[in-house]
Amino acid sequence: MSGKSDFFPGVTMPQLKDVKNQAPQAVCQIFSANVGRNLLVNRGAPPFDNPDLRRAMSLSLDRKSFIDIITAGEGENRGGDAAVAERALGDAGRHAEDVAGV
Repeated sequence: MSGKSDFFPGVTMPQLKDVKNQAPQAVCQIFSANVGRNLLVNRGAPPFDNPDLRRAMSLSLDRKSFIDIITAGEGENRGGDAAVAERALGDAGRHAEDVAGV
């Protein structure tokens, strides 16, 4: 650590632990930057080309655990729950490509 900066956006939790180890006197504040946390899959390749599989993944994902793992228990779910919306909307909640069969 150079000691020349006081703001580090986009720091991961392991990096934050490194900062705290290297500079115990540093004041580290965690804040939500309202950044989406995504699980990306290749929609063009099996098995992820199957809309029903992607829907099942969306509905079964434990979002709190997903965020807790990424943020070492320090994050928040700041967005809407896509699974809840999809259950409420049915086919209208699916991606347009999935409904159109593309």
